[in-house]
Amino acid sequence: MTTTSRKKGPLPPLPADGPLLTGVEVAALLRTTRRQVSVMVRRGQLPAPLQIAGLGLRWRRPSIEEYLAGL
Repeated sequence: MTTTSRKKGPLPPLPADGPLLTGVEVAALLRTTRRQVSVMVRRGQLPAPLQIAGLGLRWRRPSIEEYLAGL
């Protein structure tokens, strides 16, 4: 019986138009820094991110778009 092993490598990056955004992408949309995004989340000014296993923090694109529409 032979078994195949799968290499565990880095996950492919999410497409820029995907449903989840990184902190860097959120910062770019808001024209601010990643650090300011963190501050805004702590103050409740931005939607809270999701903790995605293996990826870290991600924001749902629709929630960020709703935030931007309300500015």
